[in-house]
Amino acid sequence: MKIYTSYFARIKQIRERDDLLPVSIARFKPNWLKEPVLEFKKLAPSVELLSDIKNGLIDEEQYIRRFKKEVLVGKTVEAVRIHLMSFAGNKDVVLLCYERPYEFCHRHIIREWFNNNGIYCEELQF
Repeated sequence: MKIYTSYFARIKQIRERDDLLPVSIARFKPNWLKEPVLEFKKLAPSVELLSDIKNGLIDEEQYIRRFKKEVLVGKTVEAVRIHLMSFAGNKDVVLLCYERPYEFCHRHIIREWFNNNGIYCEELQF
């Protein structure tokens, strides 16, 4: 199983491929997304963290530190990989959130976390 990241606007393209399983790592799924999507909220930022960055109470560096402390501490990439494998079957997983690839986003933090801990993860390219 490979792990990729992407964003919700690409979900139709992702679902067209039989070898990919989209998995939301967002706190909330988009209102426009009517079809069900698997959610893995253990990698989602808290409502408070989202609110603080949105309202300018913290900057990106503070967000990164808090995200790592609030979400990633106590987790191992191997445990997360095994959990994702448990429902992915023989498919590769695509971790989804909202922002485009060039925008600041927690999925970039997660991708870096995987890569820095021995599990290759990249942004899915079409």
